[in-house]
Amino acid sequence: VKEVDGVSVSGWFCDDFSFAELRRLRCREPMPDLRSRAHDGLYMIPSFTEIVELAEREAHAGGRPIGIIPEIKNSTWFHSRSLHPEQAIVAALEDHAYLQRAPLAIQSFEVSNLRALHELLGDRANIALVQLIGDAGQVPFDLQGRGDAQQTYAAMLGPAGLAEISRYAKVVAAHVRAILPLDVQGGLPGCGAAWLAEAHALGLHVHAWTLRPENRFLPAALRCGSDPAQRCERGCLAEMRALIEAGVDGLFTDDPALGRRAVDGAAAID
Repeated sequence: VKEVDGVSVSGWFCDDFSFAELRRLRCREPMPDLRSRAHDGLYMIPSFTEIVELAEREAHAGGRPIGIIPEIKNSTWFHSRSLHPEQAIVAALEDHAYLQRAPLAIQSFEVSNLRALHELLGDRANIALVQLIGDAGQVPFDLQGRGDAQQTYAAMLGPAGLAEISRYAKVVAAHVRAILPLDVQGGLPGCGAAWLAEAHALGLHVHAWTLRPENRFLPAALRCGSDPAQRCERGCLAEMRALIEAGVDGLFTDDPALGRRAVDGAAAID
């Protein structure tokens, strides 16, 4: 049992193992009640180097840049374990020539580590720091440790909060409902939240997370039938296109092929 970000968690933890031991594990479907488990047990956990090499190989084969968007999770907790993910990211930039030219976005729900990375990396053209926004009433854990209980994620989306984010990050990424809150009928509104325009005025890009095609994750008005596990492509595409029309600059999705169709469809309309 360990306390991670103020929450008591029971189980196994990545720093209980060497990387060689972790490589003996095999990946499995995290939502087995919604999705097929056909791929369970087939694939090992890739190293960051393997992910970079895959992106570089496919970029070369396809003649187009392929970016990488790592997320630094639970940074404060790892620092308490004498582990420094920010330094590891910076070291990786030096180890991989591809990362010195390919699109690279580094995300975190915390603030201090993004500020530190901004100081370490400066304003490189191919790198974007991404401030992830959690639940409205929550406070980033690193700020909680300083007693800054007023700096909620909701406050970070206000004018002063967005101005502060723009000083160290290029992107603000929020849950889809913080961007497109539902109307009283459970449908999508005609426009996005007011803070999108404020973010864009400050030069920030806006990303939405996470779009999934199963009914469980879709607004009630966009679902196909009543089965929570039913895949509803038309509903997911409608939500993606509504986000694009609202002005978002990027989508996180579990189904990149649907994301491609949504972007291509929006371009065709334009």
